[in-house]
Parts: sequence; structure tokens; C-alpha cells
Amino acid sequence: MNGSYQSVHFNSKPAGASVEIDGQSLGETPCYISLTRSREHRITIVLDGFEPYDDVLYSGLSGWVIGNIFIGIIPGLIIDALTGSMFVLYPNEIDADLRANRVWNPDSDDFQIIVTLEPIEDRDPIASLIPTTD
Repeated sequence: MNGSYQSVHFNSKPAGASVEIDGQSLGETPCYISLTRSREHRITIVLDGFEPYDDVLYSGLSGWVIGNIFIGIIPGLIIDALTGSMFVLYPNEIDADLRANRVWNPDSDDFQIIVTLEPIEDRDPIASLIPTTD
């Protein structure tokens, strides 16, 4: 019912990022890419100046397999098993919200120092202030 391949939609903010699937560059966002259903795929979405986005497309059994079992269509089940069409990839759509890479560039005049009282999630501190007693 499904065929051996599934079209998956890839999108990113900002657009124009390279979509790498299983280590191979296959397009730029936004795009649809046809992938084999029978196995999982490693996804990396890359754009200069932004942190890479990594995800996995998982392969699971399609609902048609259960239908074939209940209505007794053994030939359909055998064909689906042989062609890989008994599987479905999920999620069917990847929306990557890319985060700007905040690495300091010594060749740039732009430089910011941010001081916070609370740690910033997902950021490594470069220094800590320790109170002293007089």
C-alpha cells in the first residue's frame, strides 16, 4: 500500500540549511526527500553560523500490516515484507529551529559580555564570581 520509499519534509528556521541524511548531503531546506522506509535514518541539518541540528527518523510498522493480518491477505503481507513497504518513517516532517552559534570571533569587532545571576541553560560558563568575606 505504501511503497518502499516515503517522502519526508525538511524545514529550518532560517531556511537554506544543508540536509545531511546518513552522512550524505541531499538538499537544502525547505525540501522533500524520498527515503527508504525499512530502516532508521540519521539526520543533520547544517547552516554556517548556526549550531547543527541532529535527529533520527525511526522506522516502525505501518497500520496496513495489522489490516493485512486481520483481513487475511497473506500475499499482501508477504509483498509488503519483501519490499519494505510494511514500515513507516516517523516523524514525517522535520522542523529545525537553528540556534545561532555564539562562538567569539577574534577577527570581528563585535564582542559581548553577559553577566547573569542564574546560569543560562545549555551554555557553559567561562568564569564564575565567588563572594568574598571581608
